[in-house]
Amino acid sequence: MRKEVEGSSPSERVVEAAPRPDDEGPRESNAGVDKSGRTTDDSGRGRTAPASTKLYAIGRTDLSPGLRAAQLGHACITWTVTYGTPPENLVLLEVPDEAALDALMWNLAGLAPLFPLVAFYEPDLGGEHTALATAHPDAHRALSSLPLAFKGAPE
Repeated sequence: MRKEVEGSSPSERVVEAAPRPDDEGPRESNAGVDKSGRTTDDSGRGRTAPASTKLYAIGRTDLSPGLRAAQLGHACITWTVTYGTPPENLVLLEVPDEAALDALMWNLAGLAPLFPLVAFYEPDLGGEHTALATAHPDAHRALSSLPLAFKGAPE
């Protein structure tokens, strides 16, 4: 089951996914984030985000470089507030637009149960989905084809 959990502000959403054994549709689940920010499994027991050495933040190339940088920062801060101390390494990546970011978010959310993933929605842009962040150890497989952020941008 894919589930969006509202964050501390309207612009923050934590996306959690529980495993689906088949394609017959979502199943009922108690998986999500508890009051302390820990992810929980179906039994309600707390789980921490899987260990990873990298925090991936993904932004949109259709935003100006300054706005894109701010949105990537928002996503990283939201991830840290939700899951605690971030990994040591930060990888900034890009997708072309909001539709690609939404598709990537749901693809990542479907990869593993309780995938530690946050989405940021910018209130100043009418609630547009502007960035997301994840630190799942298997994220590199899904993100390896994305270009580095700001690559080729004027210096």
